[in-house]
Amino acid sequence: MSRALSLEGSESRPRRRLGVGRPVEALSARCRRALVLGCWVAAAPLLTGGCVPVDSSGPEVVPARVRLPGGDVEVAMRVVNYQAFVDVHVNGAGPYTFIVDTAASMSVVTPLIADQFPQKVFGSTPIHADPSTGVVDRPLLHVDTLEMGPIRFEDFQAVVVDVDQALGSLGFEVDGALGLPLFSAIVLTLDYPAGKLRLQSGALPAADGCTILPVKPTETGCLKMAVTVAGATHEALLDTGSSAMIRLPEEFEGLPWVEPPSAGSISEVTGSIDVLIGCLADGAAGFGCLSLDAPCIAVGGSVTNIGGRAFQSYVVSVDQQSRRVRFTPQS
Repeated sequence: MSRALSLEGSESRPRRRLGVGRPVEALSARCRRALVLGCWVAAAPLLTGGCVPVDSSGPEVVPARVRLPGGDVEVAMRVVNYQAFVDVHVNGAGPYTFIVDTAASMSVVTPLIADQFPQKVFGSTPIHADPSTGVVDRPLLHVDTLEMGPIRFEDFQAVVVDVDQALGSLGFEVDGALGLPLFSAIVLTLDYPAGKLRLQSGALPAADGCTILPVKPTETGCLKMAVTVAGATHEALLDTGSSAMIRLPEEFEGLPWVEPPSAGSISEVTGSIDVLIGCLADGAAGFGCLSLDAPCIAVGGSVTNIGGRAFQSYVVSVDQQSRRVRFTPQS
């Protein structure tokens, strides 16, 4: 039986397991067995047939309790390569460097951390984090506590994956990823210009179509929002774990580039992705009433996402309960 999530100063909410909404019997046996590591592979072949993880025996991805003193806490955040990193302690050990990844539908620890708590490692779950390796079995770690400054998340499960290998080009060790479900009951704010992460109880104001926008949950529990590129609207995965500004699938190579695009790569938690990168005219891409200066678009793969490079001049707040995101421009 799932437990109720407890947040100091707020009502209890049901915990969410990996996957949402659809009855188990509506999916194939393969779908019921295969858990997918986040929304990183939301358009991978494993999912194109509607294969989403909904088995009630899946990992507990939402913490049972979140300790948020005063209901509003701010901690330091480092922005490197347009990606956000924070220091955390896991089960009392650390500090460790974790990437904040809103496109991961469960949190991740590296084998280095898991090896320190062998009694907390259990079972295995099939994941599809890297298209080059297909589905692989990875163990789970029971996390008693994950602390970020005075904030404490209690009693949840993380999957053991070596994300440091994927992000090794950053020049420092990455010990894990904070997935979106960790923040399911609170408002997550990433202040990119100031280098601050803020967690608050409560809710964002109503969407206004300008700086406060609606988001849609994906079948794997992440969030999509509308972005405009060259006059066309796309639903893009909200992906703070990506260094891209906006990435479009490879069929969009014929955009009205200012200059011909060149071969390049972008960094994501699953590794480096080869893409074509080109820039459009000022204002040719944006979201809500906001436009991006000299928007550089990455084209490659099969997923549409909006990443950290688009957020560098903004304070970005994500409210999963109200299904809204707010972008506050900073000078």
